[in-house]
Amino acid sequence: DQSNVASIIAQHDDVDVRGGAEFRFYPTIIDPDDTIHTLAYQSYPSWCALQNDTLVGIAPLQYVTETVEVMASDYCRTASMSFNVTSYVCGDANISNFVDIDDAVYIVNYIFAGGPEPVVFDSGDVDCSGNIDIDDVVYLVNYIFAGGPPPCDGC
Repeated sequence: DQSNVASIIAQHDDVDVRGGAEFRFYPTIIDPDDTIHTLAYQSYPSWCALQNDTLVGIAPLQYVTETVEVMASDYCRTASMSFNVTSYVCGDANISNFVDIDDAVYIVNYIFAGGPEPVVFDSGDVDCSGNIDIDDVVYLVNYIFAGGPPPCDGC
């Protein structure tokens, strides 16, 4: 019966994962006429592994974007979905894979001179306030030059 055709697998938004944090993913199945499905991952981040059809991994401490592509099949059909997973270093607003004074300058340029937003917004929100503002610059300068807490330490 094709009148009840669902897409089988829900689409997923891109995901940003802070370096060192755990990433877990299992697709949402939306198939009202079948309960048995087979999953096949066509691609996933090199830092992940499959555990019982769930992707699990610890994000690397560097900026990298990789794709997750998964297919779900039931008795009659197959559907697929994909999304990007980006690993980032908190405080590395300019995605150089280093946290340094250049990141503070990048954030100042973003806040006051109309410069580009950090590619991963959360990489510039080093004090975890939910916004990027002068407090993030002060936090970074304190970390870089005065031994203050690492970026996103309290997140």
